Amino acid sequence: MIWSPWAYKFMLPVSWTSGGKVQHIISAIVVRTSLTSLLCSTATFLSSSHAVTLGNAEMSFNVLQQWFNHTTGLWIPSTGWWNSANCLTTIADLALIDPKVRVSASYIWPTTWTKAELYNLQMQKTVTSHHLPWTYYGPGPGQSWPHLPPTWPLPPWRQTNGFLNDYYDDEGWWALAWIAVYDVTGNRQYLETAESIFDDMAKSFNTTPCGGIWWDKAHTYVNAIANELFLDVAAHLANRVGGGMRQYYLDWAERQWNWFDASGMINSKYTINDGLTGDCKNNGGTVWSYNQGVILGGLTELSKATGDKFYITIAKKIADAAIATLTDANGILHDAYAAAGESRTAVQGLPDQQREQNLDVRP
Repeated sequence: MIWSPWAYKFMLPVSWTSGGKVQHIISAIVVRTSLTSLLCSTATFLSSSHAVTLGNAEMSFNVLQQWFNHTTGLWIPSTGWWNSANCLTTIADLALIDPKVRVSASYIWPTTWTKAELYNLQMQKTVTSHHLPWTYYGPGPGQSWPHLPPTWPLPPWRQTNGFLNDYYDDEGWWALAWIAVYDVTGNRQYLETAESIFDDMAKSFNTTPCGGIWWDKAHTYVNAIANELFLDVAAHLANRVGGGMRQYYLDWAERQWNWFDASGMINSKYTINDGLTGDCKNNGGTVWSYNQGVILGGLTELSKATGDKFYITIAKKIADAAIATLTDANGILHDAYAAAGESRTAVQGLPDQQREQNLDVRP
C-alpha cells in the first residue's frame, strides 16, 4: 500500500476557521503538507495532476511567517510553546531543499535560539478523557493562547532554561527542531542545544514504574508521544555526532526501542494507543495519528544508524496499520474527536514530519 501524501484531511470546526488564532496552525500544516507532497512528487509517488510545486510550499511559508513574533522568537498566536518548535522544524525542512527559503529564513534560527528560551511560560497541561494533551497558559504575551480556567491556581512563572520545561514531549519537539536547524546550517550550537535537551529527557528514563520516561515532571502519566520522541531524538543524534558519542546515542535509541516495543502500547493491530495505565498496561487510549507518525521517524533514523532494515520493516507495519485504521475509502485520514479544537488540529499535521523521512527507505 502506498503511503499517500493525500491521506490527510485537516478539518476544523467552522467556528474555529475564521479567526487568526488557528490560521497560523493551518499555515504550518500546509507548509508541511506541501513539502511532503513535493517530495513525493519528486519521487513519483503522485500523479502529475496532484503534483505540488516548490512555489506552493514557499507561499505557505510566507503566510506562516505573518505570525512570527520577533520579540519572542515564537509564532503567536498559537496553541503555545511546543507548536513553535513544530513551526521551526517545518521551515528548516523546507530550507534544506529550497535555497530561496534558506536565505529568507536565515534570521529565524538565531532569533528563536536567543529569544524563545527567555520567554516566561506560565503553563499547565492536562489530558482530556480522550487522551488529548491540552495546554493552558497564564496571562502574558500569548494572550490568545488557551487560558487557565479561573478556578485553577496559577502555576509559578517559569523561566525556560535551554528549551526545557515540565513536559518531556515539549522538550522532544524542541530537540528535533534544533536538529533540523543544524541540518540546514551546520552550526553546532544548535546540535548541542538538542543534546542538552536530550540529557534532560534521559534523566527520566526508568524512573517510572513501567520503564521508559514520564510524559511530565510531575510524574502523572507514561504515554506514547514522550517516549517516541525520546527514541526519535536519540536516533537523530546518533546519525549526527561523531566519536564515542555516536555509540552513546545509538545505545540509547536501541534501549528505548526495545522498551517501547515490549511496553504493550503497540497493540495487536500494529497501531499505537496513547499510553499506559498505572499498572503498566495498554490503556486503550485513542489511536492518534501523531503517535503513529512520530515513531516512523525514530525507526527510520535507527535503521540508518545501524544499517538494519528490520526497523524499516516495523515502520512499514505501523504505517500500513495506520492507513488501514485511520483512513476512509477515499484515502483520507480522520483523527477521532474532530471537534477537539486547536491541539487536535495541530497534532494531526505531525505525521507528515516523519512521513517525509520514510519516502526513500520503505522496502
